[in-house]
Amino acid sequence: MKPACSWEYRYKFLLLVLTQPLIAFLGSRACGLEGAWYAPTFEVPTGLIAIGVGIAGCLLRLQGVATLSARVMGSRTPDTEGLVTSGVFGATRNPLYLGTILLFSAYGLFFDWKIAVAFAVFHWVRYDRVVRYEERLLRADWGAPFEEYCQQVPRWLPQLSKLRFNRSAFSRHVLVANGLFVGLWLGILASTVTGSLVTLVPFELVGGILMAVHFYRAGRPRGASRRGTCVPLDPSATDTTTKKVA
Repeated sequence: MKPACSWEYRYKFLLLVLTQPLIAFLGSRACGLEGAWYAPTFEVPTGLIAIGVGIAGCLLRLQGVATLSARVMGSRTPDTEGLVTSGVFGATRNPLYLGTILLFSAYGLFFDWKIAVAFAVFHWVRYDRVVRYEERLLRADWGAPFEEYCQQVPRWLPQLSKLRFNRSAFSRHVLVANGLFVGLWLGILASTVTGSLVTLVPFELVGGILMAVHFYRAGRPRGASRRGTCVPLDPSATDTTTKKVA
């Protein structure tokens, strides 16, 4: 698979947001689901499965953001000042992207398993291209240390034995920095309780607004240097000052 184009990386979050209703609409029409296209009827067991898948995705994102600064999270350009290899990054190289894929797949389950698969495949292909774009820059900047990291840690599926959790994952900063995704999971939970997917909308909307305001206030780095100090490949480390493309 080829690396993403620069614009594809720059607007990856916008693509994520815009494709959610598009895939839901097309999938709902293609599968002939009952109910409104944005709120089809579903069974309680489906909601319970979605809650479980969503928890896994949300935890991956919270753990990943707990090791990243707001400046990096809010950046629309790759930041290669340092390699993040601690915490959850010692188990998978892309916990945030993987968490996002799981969360939107959980959302797709409310429509149909085929739509959930469509969400997973579409975003995996999109993020895999983005990851290859990032890796090209990281490899150019870090060379051997980055190659060593790639050999030790898989790109996608996490090594469960190497998962290390950061206690700050549930701090206010981390929760707000993941506002859209936390809101999505809370909406999944609320929808399962109420029996209507309409309940999800305000949770995701409020979470998205809080997240946008958070990053607007944090600002975005401009003209950042690519020089930095490589973090040792120690998955038990808890250094939260290192940076990696989010």
